[in-house]
Amino acid sequence: MPHDDAIMVATFIPGTPWLITGGNDHKIRFWDRRTGIMVRPPVQCRGFVLGLQITPDVRTLVASGHFGGRIELFDLSKLLPTPDLPPDLMKLRAEIDAYAEVHPGGGPAPLTPQAWLAKWREYRAQQR
Repeated sequence: MPHDDAIMVATFIPGTPWLITGGNDHKIRFWDRRTGIMVRPPVQCRGFVLGLQITPDVRTLVASGHFGGRIELFDLSKLLPTPDLPPDLMKLRAEIDAYAEVHPGGGPAPLTPQAWLAKWREYRAQQR
């Protein structure tokens, strides 16, 4: 679950398979703990991410850090896919969102436009 710099904070979202991390790269990343794959592109913040909290109703992510004396609030329902996707479909969805696939040796490998479209068609076919 890499970042471009040090990971400073992590939190699980209760009742879901999601893990959220934040770090010195000014990014918040969302992961599927079952597969270790990002479930959406990272969210860019104004500075180092040093704190992450989920509100008790599990609707809002509160991020804090070096944001010029501010906190940032994120609506989790708009950020995350449905948590009940099986791991293989979640992996496929993450690869589509990242325009990359997990290389057998580890790490992401960029998708060609044709490969991205093929993955999108496969995902849509499995959703019907």
